[in-house]
Amino acid sequence: MEVNYFGVLALSRAFAPVLAKVSESAVVNILSFLSLVTIPSAGTYSASKAAGLAATRSIRAELKAQGTEVVAAMPVQVETDMGRELPEPRLQPIEVVSETLDAVEAGQQEVFPGELTRNTAAAFAADPKGVQAHMSTMLPA
Repeated sequence: MEVNYFGVLALSRAFAPVLAKVSESAVVNILSFLSLVTIPSAGTYSASKAAGLAATRSIRAELKAQGTEVVAAMPVQVETDMGRELPEPRLQPIEVVSETLDAVEAGQQEVFPGELTRNTAAAFAADPKGVQAHMSTMLPA
C-alpha cells in the first residue's frame, strides 16, 4: 500500500503544481492487470494495485481542470526482476512503455499494453470469473 497507493497519491500531489504550469502534461501510473482481478496467492498485491487504480481515477478527475491527463497502464506479466518467476510469455518493458506513451498521445485514460494484455482484457470483459480462474493456475507455487 505504501508504494502502490500512498506513493501514487504523494507523487501526484507533489507534481501537480509543476504540471499545471505547462500547456500539456500527463501523469502515467504503471499499475497491473491485477488491479482488476484478485488471485488468492497475490491478494495483497492485487488489493494495493486496485487501490492505485482507484486513486488514479480520482486524481484524473482532480487534475482535469488544470489540463493534466492521468493515465493508468495495466499490463499483465512483464519481464522484470519481479516478474522473473511468472510464466511465459512475458511482455518486454519497452513494449509496455511504447504503447503506454502512444496511449497518452491518443488521449486514452486506461491502457492495456501489449497483445497479451489486450487479449487478457478482452477475455476478462467477456468472462471475468473464467479469467480469474485461469490466472490463478498460472502463478508460481
